[in-house]
Amino acid sequence: SATDTLVELNGVTQSHSAYNTGTYTWTATADDAGIWIFNAQASFYTSTNNNNHPRVYIFLNGAKVAGSYSMATVSLRHVTVHQQYLVNISTSDTIKMYGHCDLASFFFGSETSSGGGGPQQCSLLGHKL
Repeated sequence: SATDTLVELNGVTQSHSAYNTGTYTWTATADDAGIWIFNAQASFYTSTNNNNHPRVYIFLNGAKVAGSYSMATVSLRHVTVHQQYLVNISTSDTIKMYGHCDLASFFFGSETSSGGGGPQQCSLLGHKL
């Protein structure tokens, strides 16, 4: 509730081993230095009809640097929020994705108790330009 929550992305597809599935962190290698674009998507599900201000954030080196906010406050149980971030990446820089919702209880992805997709509806995609 009203806290930035690390999105635990562990279904990883990547070209090398820069993503750590234990800490949910992408760490740039020497080959990664350069201009990157990151796209974050978080899908929020609540068990009430009030998906209160869901947000998705990208953190660079532990600091919030980009974020997207939805004004959804009533009659929406499932909301998807997107964010893009263009950045000059250096060796050892880290990228993480966080979600945030003002409700006391929410799920990332669709409701898993009804067989929904769960965290498969959340993603962080990066491309070196």
